[in-house]
Amino acid sequence: MNELKEISFDEHKNIQLDILKEVASFCEEKGIRYYLADGSLIGAIRHKGFIPWDDDIDIEMPRPDYNKFKKMFVNHKKLRFVASGDLDSRYHHGKVIRTDTLKMEKGIKYNADYLGVDIDVFIVDGCPDDEEEYDRLRKKIFRLYNTYAQIKCGLIGSAKHKLKIMLMRAIYGPPKKIIDKAFELCERYSFDESKYIARYGRFSLGFRVPADCYSDFEYKEFEGMKFRVPKGYDTILKAQFGDYMELPPENERITHHVNKVFWNIKGDE
Repeated sequence: MNELKEISFDEHKNIQLDILKEVASFCEEKGIRYYLADGSLIGAIRHKGFIPWDDDIDIEMPRPDYNKFKKMFVNHKKLRFVASGDLDSRYHHGKVIRTDTLKMEKGIKYNADYLGVDIDVFIVDGCPDDEEEYDRLRKKIFRLYNTYAQIKCGLIGSAKHKLKIMLMRAIYGPPKKIIDKAFELCERYSFDESKYIARYGRFSLGFRVPADCYSDFEYKEFEGMKFRVPKGYDTILKAQFGDYMELPPENERITHHVNKVFWNIKGDE
């Protein structure tokens, strides 16, 4: 029989940092491109570590490297890679999960397949040169990502919401079909041959920057260690967040996640 022991906020961050170290080491060894991203990239530049009130780690990979990582990493020590489209996946991006932990997320219906403490692995793609064509494409991908996530989160909430999900299932078909269609659109433009690079999103429409931003990398400090960041990190962060060096108002310096995480301790049978 298994027992659950809740993981503290600081312990949660330490586990994520251990995951990041293992993933970064693996990528360096295998020649896989990866970069700190989003809040973790801001944290590295502005705080040399976690944003003090943040509780997650984000990295990103070019599409060819994400596909390579998906094939090669799989189960690695106590870590498991859950890729978009996998049975356990509920997101348009991947996650590297610590297998001896459990995470219970608000707004997701679970059976016996709890996921664990993780870091997020986002994908960057090539995209059209023409801005109008890019805008049409990112809106299509946004809708597919959002549909995929809603269906995968299960029949939860009000009767009206459950009916909506059932209708979406009937219209769009299996979730794997939805994410495959989204990725087909993403891969129309080669990461290594495009003039612009995009991160297509679900919670926003994403962003687009010149390909030169990802033409090289440098190392930045994060919690006393060095990890890769894209050469054009300043341009990337401004495209995502505007003036990212300005701290938000004090009342907004709070974690945006309400997950509970636990050690999955094996007891006596």
